[in-house]
Amino acid sequence: MSLKWKIVIFTGALLATTVIVVSTISVYSIYNKGQKDIEGFREEEISKAREGLRDIVDIAYGIVEKGYNDSNGGGMKGTLELLSQLRFDNREGYFWITDDQLPYPTMIMHTAKPQNAGKVMSDPKYNVVKAKEGKNLYQERVEKVKENEGGAFVEYIMEKPEQNKVYDKLSYSRLFRPLGWVISTGIYTDSIEQSVELKREAITAGIKTMSLIILLVSVVILGVGTYLAVYFSDRLLAVIQAVRARLRDLSLGKATDKIDRVRKDELGDMTDSLNDLVEGITHYSDFTREIGNDKLDADFAPLSEEDVMGGELLKMRDNLKKSREETEIRNWTTGGIAKFADILRSDSDMKALSEKIIVNYVKYLEANQGSVFLLFGGEGEEPYLELMATYAYDRHKFLQKRLDLNEGIVAQCVKEKQSIHLKEVPESFVNITSGLGTAPPNSILIVPLKYNEEIFGAIEIASFKSFSDHQIQFAEKICEDIASTVSTVQTNERTRVLLQESQEMAENMRAQEEELRQNQEELQATQEQMRRRQEELELENQQLKAKLAEPASASGE
Repeated sequence: MSLKWKIVIFTGALLATTVIVVSTISVYSIYNKGQKDIEGFREEEISKAREGLRDIVDIAYGIVEKGYNDSNGGGMKGTLELLSQLRFDNREGYFWITDDQLPYPTMIMHTAKPQNAGKVMSDPKYNVVKAKEGKNLYQERVEKVKENEGGAFVEYIMEKPEQNKVYDKLSYSRLFRPLGWVISTGIYTDSIEQSVELKREAITAGIKTMSLIILLVSVVILGVGTYLAVYFSDRLLAVIQAVRARLRDLSLGKATDKIDRVRKDELGDMTDSLNDLVEGITHYSDFTREIGNDKLDADFAPLSEEDVMGGELLKMRDNLKKSREETEIRNWTTGGIAKFADILRSDSDMKALSEKIIVNYVKYLEANQGSVFLLFGGEGEEPYLELMATYAYDRHKFLQKRLDLNEGIVAQCVKEKQSIHLKEVPESFVNITSGLGTAPPNSILIVPLKYNEEIFGAIEIASFKSFSDHQIQFAEKICEDIASTVSTVQTNERTRVLLQESQEMAENMRAQEEELRQNQEELQATQEQMRRRQEELELENQQLKAKLAEPASASGE
């Protein structure tokens, strides 16, 4: 067998083996990723369902709590009637309430089955808790809410209304301790499995498509590789045969040109080029190994000004550095948004919430100190800024906690509705105090609390370091979220005040209606008394006329 065909067969076998191995690994990796995506999708859907149930029960809990507070622990009939009328999830979702007595609680209210009110839920048909065969559903809820600080999920099976088939169901319960009420609601989870199955079908179809593409690409690569092996083997053999002919002449002692410097002929050029290539490949390998070890600051010099591969490697390194920096910034931003989302949900008191915000805001931006101002006033009152919280400021910096909109750079930021970034801070503006003493900051950032073009205040932070563009963008995004929360809190407060005023107005109207009813009853009694008096007067008048007529009759006789 000739050298040419040995090269072709060896190259083809190696290429085929590589293609098969890479294709197999690729298909396997795609399949595993698809399975992980399916499981991740299921967990995400279940998590959404759990969060939704918790939020819905929290609403019902709030209604019960408000009813209890408004009645001073008295009758809750109106609250129960209100809850029995509430529906959600296309009117398939509803609430039910039991007491917290064990071993079996008593049903207090059930929206779908009002006839169960007052019944002890000990019927064996309620022994449907998943993973606990024979365990009573209502008993499980009471035990769990007591074990889990007042709130718990329970998975069980239940027939759907008007269907003779059982489905998995998930409920969430929360204990209202003052009354010993367990407030619950639940949803069927079959829709989640349907969504997961649709996701599975879509991913399976994608895997099949990718497998077919990989197969086609593998065939193309194998064909092209075989063709290139034949082509380059011919070229290589031509060079080797030319060198071999020269060496054969020399070995036979035939006359030939001098080869004083062998590397100057074709074989020498090939050898020199090969040596240079080997040296270059080693250089490239060392560099790529450093990059593979995440040492993106490794030094590398191209072999020459015309070294295309070296230039591309440098571009690759720079792109990887840029990509890593972007990924770090993106992860930093995403983590910060999630962190502040938890903070903004943690408290509804603006003073306490402001203190949490400014502490975490300054620390996350790696600044040194900061403060939160909220905008108040309106409806006849002159708007002003009030200092709600500070972090690491000297006390003399903000002795005045109330600022007019015509004084200071914070007020300017609020009026202009734009962030202000000072990179040259006057020494008398503010000092940062540390363990080494005091010094003026190098950068001041003031961001308005703006949501839907409405201003709710501003945040001022100072730092020894300058703020980067992505830090400023993050600060503005978080301030927008803070403004949204402030708007919600203020709206809730106004709603609470309006609700209180409405309740007071309704109470006054009931009192007026009662007074009007009493006046009407008194008026009717007076009219009845006047009617009787009028009848008496008419009777007396008739009697008087009769007496006056008697003497006249006597004289006529």
